[in-house]
Amino acid sequence: MVAFVGVVLGCTAATVPAAGAPAQATTGETGQVADAAPPNESADVDTYAVSQNGNCIEVTALGDGSESVSEFYQYGSHSGLYSSQGTNAYQEYDESQLFLYNGNESGSIVFVHGEAGSERGGGQASVTATGLPDDAAWAVEDDDYDTRDDNFTVDGERAHADWFWEDNRTDGGALRGLEQGDYEAVTIDIGFNDEAHHASLQAPLTIDTWRVHSADGESYVLDPSEPLTIRPGPCDGPSTQVTTDEPGTYAATARDVGGNATFDTGLSAENASGVVLDDVTVAPPANQSWFQVRLRATTENPVNAASGPEQPLMFVDPTGPQFEDPPENVQYFVSLDDAELAERDIRPESVAMFQYSDGEWRRVHHLTRRGGGERVIRSTNATGMDPVAVAVLQPDVRTQEITVSNETVEPGEEFEVRATLVNEGPANSTYDTELRMFDETVARASVLVPPGEQRTVTFTQSVESPGNYTVRVGDAETEIRVEGDGGEASEDRITAPGSVPLRVVLVGALVAALVVAGVGYRTR
Repeated sequence: MVAFVGVVLGCTAATVPAAGAPAQATTGETGQVADAAPPNESADVDTYAVSQNGNCIEVTALGDGSESVSEFYQYGSHSGLYSSQGTNAYQEYDESQLFLYNGNESGSIVFVHGEAGSERGGGQASVTATGLPDDAAWAVEDDDYDTRDDNFTVDGERAHADWFWEDNRTDGGALRGLEQGDYEAVTIDIGFNDEAHHASLQAPLTIDTWRVHSADGESYVLDPSEPLTIRPGPCDGPSTQVTTDEPGTYAATARDVGGNATFDTGLSAENASGVVLDDVTVAPPANQSWFQVRLRATTENPVNAASGPEQPLMFVDPTGPQFEDPPENVQYFVSLDDAELAERDIRPESVAMFQYSDGEWRRVHHLTRRGGGERVIRSTNATGMDPVAVAVLQPDVRTQEITVSNETVEPGEEFEVRATLVNEGPANSTYDTELRMFDETVARASVLVPPGEQRTVTFTQSVESPGNYTVRVGDAETEIRVEGDGGEASEDRITAPGSVPLRVVLVGALVAALVVAGVGYRTR
């Protein structure tokens, strides 16, 4: 047993993995997000910082999340006297016990006064808890029969209880809701004996010790005359508390961050194979001591905007209800599985991030880290809690210009057709361009055109029959005139329109060319 009054205590941390419990946050300088890769996941721990009189201890919650707090408390009858049957090992007739319990519905603060079956004791107590999360409730009321003197209330972030008990039994209760996350800390004000609201009732005044228990076997004596503060996480440094970790949704609370908080999300959406939101790093405003981050992954546009990324793979819809001023720096780490995206005919290098801001989607700059069959893209200029999209960049290739080396040629004389292609989109494009004459495709070439750049394709042609011909590449066209005697037809010289020997030359890029010769054409 360790005294807690007026003594600065060392902190004891337990490392019991459990979903929905506090975990260490990763920090950096305030207002800046480090460029390094996100850290390894910190183990979740059921640790709470319990503070009083400027001192702090770390208390590990009882329970492994498999049973409810009601099952732990076991409110029931012994010899006709209703008491807590599940906490007998901790009970003392002249003490009040305090526990933190990790149940299968949420975390709870548990109070147990007196000792069942001791044939001694009795007393009265009152407690007020403030700073509670939304939907906090008394999960256990000892007593709960109609003629009880006790009362239990919850009003917003405030809960209150009054107890009156006789010898040979307990009173108490369990206040549930600690793992919902939408709170900074809970403050407990308690009074026993003459300090209780029931002081006018006739009852023994036997409580002289208030004690908090930790799952590691330690117990600490508290001072009932001073407020007690309970906060998830360690006494020193930041913490994050994961409150929702289900397919498509994630929520966590960061406390005492002081700089950056990194949330290990592992979030994906249905029908978005190959794309996972691994981590989110948030740099809160300097005056923000705690905040929540809620994330929803979906394949549906969360803003219902008419315009958006042309080929979205996944949207992330974030909210931060405690932010009065949105964070200026937010980073999203998205992993892309090369093999899974290849099955969807998607090039990972063409995937980028967008953010919806001021009524439009804008591209977010990112850096890329590769390795192990996947790549991780990290945003560098996302801000606030606005929706983010992971989408495939789309090229926009058009024929900027088409020219011929000679506007007039003789039958069979070679001429060059030069087409300048420009990619005005943000993605690489392997563009299949076609040369058309006589309303038919006479040649094709596959050209890689990087974003913002030009490539020139040169086709070498000859036409055997006199006439005026339209030469077209994409949406650009020009004219070529063939004048003179077409000569006699032979196996090697076809006089019908469309007899087009050709060569293809691709300029400005490493490309693959495919020349198609059909009926009435020949290659030279």
